Amino acid sequence: RKSLEYYEKSLQMFQQLGMRRNASGSLLSLADVHYRLNNYQKSLDYVNQALLIKRELEDKQGESRALNLIGMIYDDLGNKEKIGSPK
Repeated sequence: RKSLEYYEKSLQMFQQLGMRRNASGSLLSLADVHYRLNNYQKSLDYVNQALLIKRELEDKQGESRALNLIGMIYDDLGNKEKIGSPK
């Protein structure tokens, strides 16, 4: 849980500095920690924010990481029909 605190702080700093690529990395890290804590809705909130930035930056590797996490969340929730249609 301490990791959430540090990722939140890094996200705030990156956003203040306008470092979108780094901010999206912090968002993905927050999404991953919440996923591991079974906080699926919070995880989806963070990962969808990251996905938008990754797509704007044309960061295909980051986009694929975000889509993978979305798929894992929907799979855990039993929403297999949503796996093929991310936001």
